[in-house]
Amino acid sequence: MKVLMVGAEAVPFAKVGGLGDVLGALPGALQDAGAEVTLLLPRYRSVDPGRYGLTRVPVPADWHVGLNHVDHGFGLLRGRLPDSDAQVLFLENDHFFDRYSVYNAEGGRAFADDAERWIFFQRGCMEVCKLLGLRPDIIHAHDAHAALIPAFTRTLYAGESNLRGAATVLTIHNLAHQGNYGREALALAGFGDELFYAGGPLEAYGDFNMMKAGIVFADRVTTVSPTYARQIRTEDWGHGLDGVLRARSGDLHGVLNGIDPSVWSPEHDTRIVRNYSAADREGKRACKRALLERLGLPAGDLGPPVLAFIGRLVPQKGCDLLEAVLPELLERDLRFVGLGSGADTYEEALRGAARAWPEKAAAVIGFDDDMAHWIEAGADILLMPSRYEPCGLNQMYSLAYGTVPVVHATGGLADTVIEVAAREQGGSGFRFHRYEAGDFKQATYRALTAYQDPARWERLVQNGMSLDNSWAHAAREYLDIYRQAAGQRRAGA
Repeated sequence: MKVLMVGAEAVPFAKVGGLGDVLGALPGALQDAGAEVTLLLPRYRSVDPGRYGLTRVPVPADWHVGLNHVDHGFGLLRGRLPDSDAQVLFLENDHFFDRYSVYNAEGGRAFADDAERWIFFQRGCMEVCKLLGLRPDIIHAHDAHAALIPAFTRTLYAGESNLRGAATVLTIHNLAHQGNYGREALALAGFGDELFYAGGPLEAYGDFNMMKAGIVFADRVTTVSPTYARQIRTEDWGHGLDGVLRARSGDLHGVLNGIDPSVWSPEHDTRIVRNYSAADREGKRACKRALLERLGLPAGDLGPPVLAFIGRLVPQKGCDLLEAVLPELLERDLRFVGLGSGADTYEEALRGAARAWPEKAAAVIGFDDDMAHWIEAGADILLMPSRYEPCGLNQMYSLAYGTVPVVHATGGLADTVIEVAAREQGGSGFRFHRYEAGDFKQATYRALTAYQDPARWERLVQNGMSLDNSWAHAAREYLDIYRQAAGQRRAGA
């Protein structure tokens, strides 16, 4: 089965969030499961052809992408996803992609021409298919940055013989980001007014909505956990598209993300000071000591638990709850490290904790991937109180590293962390259900109590480390969904 996968970011070429991890790992897992995958990305400033061994694909001088009567040329580069046979293509246009970052200008502001640059990328992907004569069985689009592709495939490019048999799949990684733009984006994309009307496939609350277009036109819609698939069909979590998603309920699937064990495994991690496994965890003590020393915290006594937070410092990640409970937690005999960047108020909350309790707390502002590995290996408890979390990856990393998670029971957190109270023998972490500081605090206290019972803690750690959260499971599920979509397309549905 030939799969063309399209998205905005992928490790190691560009990463802003979890989408980058997914697109860096899923193509290889699908290759291992028997598919033939090509990944198509923008070529950002960070993508160095020499570093990644990319070769240039000739593009005729008159080949271009037309946006509202303006022609934009493009370049094309080809390479391979590291440690995989999956091919990667990069759509090049310096005007749109040779910029400060993937999504935002300096200061965190969205680029003023966001609609134009992402429509260019998606139309460009369709032109690349024409140029190279690609004949994918499946076009798998990820999030709003690629969500117009199912619509293009069935409308503006429906006459292309090489795309006529292609089925389309849209994966929603975060429904909060939908690609909403003014009506003028309709002409940029090349659509006519016949698709833009109240309740129409391209319109949502008066705006041109890329995500809605993908939901309506895709043969199958997936999201990144079973619980999130249920949540986004409700008014509370549907971000205005719950009705459209309910209408597609029969074609909506929740496929839990995986993690790459070649990158996130204490047995094979090349970034930590000492490897370890579920059978021999002595290395985790060495990693805990090294982490404390690196952070300038007392490392002579490894008895007190190390609690950690890793993530963007934004409301979605539960930073308001963390800020509320942290002072009381730090009155206890424990250590805390926070790693992340984002809103000034939350960055200052972490810095303030480190100033007030210099022997107990450390703040690492910014994102340091090496430090994330050190924390997963050296911490005892991960705090992940996200307001909502479509899937989440840090809790799965923590389980693999023997670091027990405390999570808000939402989205993928509810699907991957088994509540200890409900299944004492099989539990892997601690959950709270109401998004309130008091409930988060009580769940954290339950974890601290369990930590004082070595036999109980041993069971918890072993349960988490024995879980298989690799991408192999997700790849098999996606292949089943691809077969369903392709069969439906062949039948002319």
